[in-house]
Amino acid sequence: MILGRRRKSKSAVQVINDTPVELSLDYVWRGLTEDDTPTQLYLNDDDVSVFTIEEDQGLIIDATIMAKQDSSEYVSMYKQKIGFYRSGSGNIISKEYFVETIANDLAISFDWQIDNTDYFIYPEVTGIAATDIKWQIVGRVNLL
Repeated sequence: MILGRRRKSKSAVQVINDTPVELSLDYVWRGLTEDDTPTQLYLNDDDVSVFTIEEDQGLIIDATIMAKQDSSEYVSMYKQKIGFYRSGSGNIISKEYFVETIANDLAISFDWQIDNTDYFIYPEVTGIAATDIKWQIVGRVNLL
């Protein structure tokens, strides 16, 4: 089961007088996995899940990733910082990032996926077969 549904993304860039303005915004992605199938998470309990990256735009995501197995005390928690950039009309590339493990009770995975057809990124998580896991990513997104 996936919570929410996906639709075209909204650009998170604010433009004033035809000039992109740097923004720092907080977001929450949530979802549920019931198996080990890669699953896209969704923003703020609605159906927007992706960030479109415009030409010559960069962003850094400073995120806390939390996963809790339903009906148990097992949790995994991580801190992550990752950057993305799109040069001109080219593809999105990811920049250096780090992950700090806070707790690691679950054999799970997470990553940011890049779509270079529509030029957006989104978080994708993978749970455990036949196991309900609630996910939440709280992230500060710094745009330029």
